[in-house]
Amino acid sequence: MKNEIGEEIVERCKHCGKHTKRHINRLFAKPNFLIPGFAFVMAVVSTLLLWDLGFVSTLTATVPIGIWMYEDRKASAFNKVMI
Repeated sequence: MKNEIGEEIVERCKHCGKHTKRHINRLFAKPNFLIPGFAFVMAVVSTLLLWDLGFVSTLTATVPIGIWMYEDRKASAFNKVMI
């Protein structure tokens, strides 16, 4: 990231609109819970539709958990890197 944008990034304040420079070590990633939330809803729907096949309900419950863990791991890996 340092090679692409340099050591500082220009950021606009959400409240006042003022531009400030921040060092790239002060950037933090937050996990996106939109995709795991959508996966959870799809798991509930598929579990209801495939209830007769018992094992599918367990399998469909693990997919959103796996996606959530992947998103959390990516954000954690980004936050651990310092220059």
